[in-house]
Amino acid sequence: MMQRFRTKSAEEIKAMIGELLPVEETRAGRELIERGIERGIERGIERGIEQVTLVQLERVCGGLDAGLRARVEALPFAKSEELALALLDFRSVADLQDWLADHA
Repeated sequence: MMQRFRTKSAEEIKAMIGELLPVEETRAGRELIERGIERGIERGIERGIEQVTLVQLERVCGGLDAGLRARVEALPFAKSEELALALLDFRSVADLQDWLADHA
């Protein structure tokens, strides 16, 4: 490929680049942008669930110390989802500690 451009001057190469479509106007570019947007939406949903879980834990457990909070925040998303459901049965911080011991 590079051999094709050995006979071209820098000005010719710049002109050729200037004729290229912007990435967002290509099919591949649009697909990459769409995937990025979808991933951003997914990550936003995950963060929202994680934040709601923390708020609910604070309410049910009467506050979390820094160590417990760090353990909850370190959970992979799938475990955060499990915790979000399990905390509906929690009555105290001991329930959270037990759950973390069994699941984290």
